[in-house]
Amino acid sequence: KECVIMSFACAHCGYRNSEVKGGGAVPLKGCLATLTCVDAGDLSRDVLKSDTAAVTVPELDLELAHGTLGSVYTTLEGVLDKVADGLRKGNPFADSLDSDTRQKFEAFVGRVEGLRDGKQFPFTVVLRDPLANSFIGPRRDAAAARVDPLSEASASDVPALDANLVVEDFERTFDENEELGLNDISTGLEPVAEEGDENDLPAVDGLELDGAP
Repeated sequence: KECVIMSFACAHCGYRNSEVKGGGAVPLKGCLATLTCVDAGDLSRDVLKSDTAAVTVPELDLELAHGTLGSVYTTLEGVLDKVADGLRKGNPFADSLDSDTRQKFEAFVGRVEGLRDGKQFPFTVVLRDPLANSFIGPRRDAAAARVDPLSEASASDVPALDANLVVEDFERTFDENEELGLNDISTGLEPVAEEGDENDLPAVDGLELDGAP
């Protein structure tokens, strides 16, 4: 899978921005990544989230539709930080909430920040991308412990597969294809009407077609 990562940083004001765009052909299936975070090592995993990916945290009943965070390339800790920051800055009713609702809102944001800071384990993060332009990387400590396949290390020295990360493909629904504009794409395989058919000629009074060339 080809992805283009665009990054911008302003040396004067410090503003930083990154975008992820998919390259190549549209895949036939989407990608669903389910990560079970068990310790702080999982928070340092690299996460590539495109603008077509949705993020779900079942333990918090938190579901972010695609496009909510835009496209980012960061760590899992960075994703959770963007979620908490987006909840605080993107709430248009923050100033008009009553005290009880405000307390519930702050408590919810506090739970998100608790996951970000590694105060609660385990929890689950689900990344669903209909265009398969997103992924969750391996743990950095596991990546550092990988054995060179050309070395003489025994099989017992090779780290086990990432049991906490499950990646699977899924068939896109009709609504997902419709939202992505894929249902209207012409593949060039549709039947084309033959040209030169007399039925396609305009009708003219007093003119008869005798079939002559």
